[in-house]
Amino acid sequence: MKAQKDAAVRGCVTAAGAGPQTANNTAVETYTLREASQLTGLSYEALRTRVDRGQIRAVKPGRGKARRVPRTELEAAGLNVEDKPATTAKLVSDLLAKLEAQAAELASLRQLEQRAGSLVAQVETEQECREIAEQEAHRLRCQIDAAKNARFWQRRRVLNGDGEFNANA
Repeated sequence: MKAQKDAAVRGCVTAAGAGPQTANNTAVETYTLREASQLTGLSYEALRTRVDRGQIRAVKPGRGKARRVPRTELEAAGLNVEDKPATTAKLVSDLLAKLEAQAAELASLRQLEQRAGSLVAQVETEQECREIAEQEAHRLRCQIDAAKNARFWQRRRVLNGDGEFNANA
């Protein structure tokens, strides 16, 4: 009697026979506390505490056997119960999709980098051409100024400085 009372306090239901069954005698999917903790993402201690408090019911199939938690109890408690293979496959497919998206983005960024590199080279070439053109324009301005100065001095020699014609020049 004391064992039944302890089991009830801990949220356990003792079942004689092969394990828990529903009203229509179909087997219920159950997990050990460790399995349930892995499926739900809770720590073992957190799940055990919930069972001990009676928040989640557990089944103890027999003396010396580990407590088992029915899947329906985990779902009723609002815990997300996903099968590991399905979860792993989904995780792998999600990661592959992210990897493919990142590979496409990387390819796009590499193309942009190449385009930027060619634009930089084009700008540098245009700057060099501009500098050469500016140097040539400066040289031509200097030649024009020199020619103007030469004509000025030539006229000055001819006009004698006071506006009169110098016949000796």
